[in-house]
Amino acid sequence: GKLSKSMLDSNDVFIVDCGSELFVWIGKGANAEERKNGMITASKFLENSGRPKFTKLTKVNESGETPLFKEKFADWTDMRPPTDFSKPVTSGVAGKREQKDVDVNALLKDPTNPADRPVDDGSGKLKIWRINNFEKEDIPADTYGHFYAGDSYLILYTYMQGTKECYIIYFWQGRDSSQDEKGASAILATKLDDDLHGAATQVRVVQGKEPSHFLTLFKGTLII
Repeated sequence: GKLSKSMLDSNDVFIVDCGSELFVWIGKGANAEERKNGMITASKFLENSGRPKFTKLTKVNESGETPLFKEKFADWTDMRPPTDFSKPVTSGVAGKREQKDVDVNALLKDPTNPADRPVDDGSGKLKIWRINNFEKEDIPADTYGHFYAGDSYLILYTYMQGTKECYIIYFWQGRDSSQDEKGASAILATKLDDDLHGAATQVRVVQGKEPSHFLTLFKGTLII
């Protein structure tokens, strides 16, 4: 059955296991160590549970929950206009591939599929790093959208909601990326979120399961 909102404690961090996807919920009163380790612990839990590697993993902050998260709870009545960063639009990525253009306007207007709406049209600010020796390494802006299957990347997307600056941190993990690099991508995503005072939404992206909003950042075209 569905969960109850009362199960969440503002002073803690919770892993919400919904079977096909996991959420890490960060309470406002959680201490710095709990905030730091939430996504890392959830990533290890996924590895040890034998779930498919493409299982969705998303961090949400208290008072910033997405409709996709809220719908898991039977008594959550505050359903704001939905945004979803987790819906895959294709079944796989192999070699050099051009994705079909994502019609963001259609997604934003479609009331029949609210969980598939991206947060915006992808016109915000983008910064990408490659994971190298457990550190972030800058890559040239003209190579954004060109990913290598043997690497993992950290993507910071900044956009505006009214007058408020908002952030999404994607950590993209290539199919042939080492376990060390994949682990480092999760750790560095958490560190980057810490630098932003925990204000970002973190989303793990596995090669071949790129979400629709992620693709809009590269104008619907991704080369791997």
